[in-house]
Amino acid sequence: RTWSPFITESFSRSMRTVEWISSGKEPRKIEVVCRWRIAGSGNKLTEVVETEVEENIAARSQITIPFDFPIPLQPLTYDGKQFNVVWEIAVNVDLPFAFDEQETKVFTVRARPYDEKEFDRIEYGDDDDDEDEDEEASRNT
Repeated sequence: RTWSPFITESFSRSMRTVEWISSGKEPRKIEVVCRWRIAGSGNKLTEVVETEVEENIAARSQITIPFDFPIPLQPLTYDGKQFNVVWEIAVNVDLPFAFDEQETKVFTVRARPYDEKEFDRIEYGDDDDDEDEDEEASRNT
């Protein structure tokens, strides 16, 4: 098989991409998943943040999939004695009649600078929806 780095980063455009070069088989689809997981002793947990799927392959020998996943404020990356919070981008190339090709790259999520509006929205919820519901309820009574 011929490999190009699966997950690459283009610093000139600040865009992350997945690049796959065919090894002779045409994939059915390529799936890029942003997820976090808890690893260590005790219960395991994995939560998918977002997925990007490319199904329009059409006999291309080289496929590049750009992705830009929004990272929530929490959980932050954590490396402790009992457990770790690990953020990763996982790629799965679904090949017919063959083992799927997979790669995972770990990345770090750190605390963002304080943004009062963003934190208020998280702490108090999205008040705009609540106000609309209150107005509609008062009109119906």
